[in-house]
Amino acid sequence: MYFSDPKRSTAEDCWNVIDGELEGEIESKTVGRKLREYAFNHSIVLDCAWDIRAKTDHRIHLDFTDIEMTSENCQHNMIQIYDGNTSGRRLKNQECSQSRKLVVKSETNRLLVRFFLWPAIANSTFKARFTTYRNAINGKIYNSKV
Repeated sequence: MYFSDPKRSTAEDCWNVIDGELEGEIESKTVGRKLREYAFNHSIVLDCAWDIRAKTDHRIHLDFTDIEMTSENCQHNMIQIYDGNTSGRRLKNQECSQSRKLVVKSETNRLLVRFFLWPAIANSTFKARFTTYRNAINGKIYNSKV
């Protein structure tokens, strides 16, 4: 069985931790077909998360290259982006519909992206690229690749 709660999945059911990577990509398609089918068959809302953790002195630049939401309101499918560690997160952005280009820059070394997917409206997807960079030193921002 995939879920502990018969009405809704928890973030633990599809929690993705990305720790210390300089750059990468996250996308909703990493939520497996079997998990989506199980949610659809049991009318369970998927609640998935990507926890992006940069080095302590770094920040995260998250660039959504594709967002397709089949729901026009936040009662069904949505993306929420939080800044900070798990105990002190702040909601930075919430996206519920087709979006223009969306860019989020963290104020801490951590971003949490939550994706809620109502199985009856399961065509919603997203794709985003992230890069990390060093925090400003003397007013200058240094890329982590330097």
